[in-house]
Amino acid sequence: MSDGSLGLGPKLQGTPISWAECASFYRTDDNRFKANAELAYTPLKGLTLKCVGGYHYGASNNYDYRCNMTLGDGRGTGPSSLTEQMTSTVYKTFQLLANYNIQIKKHDIMA
Repeated sequence: MSDGSLGLGPKLQGTPISWAECASFYRTDDNRFKANAELAYTPLKGLTLKCVGGYHYGASNNYDYRCNMTLGDGRGTGPSSLTEQMTSTVYKTFQLLANYNIQIKKHDIMA
């Protein structure tokens, strides 16, 4: 505008230029870890015992900072605000398996 202000914009939310010059930001930090493990043991011929496990961890931190912008005519977008949100998830799986294979004459039997 001619007085050097950035203008009120639609619905008093500022203009593209005011947003470009503003210190507001949105940032997300993610951390993830995944692991799987398997152990197998054959105590007898044809018998296999197996243990399978999995672990998944995920964490996310979100930061949303909205600064007050002076738009003109003594008006602004309101007080500055910072919103911080943290979410985390953990998934665990565990399986025990037993397989038995035997051959009788020309027949394979599996259980």
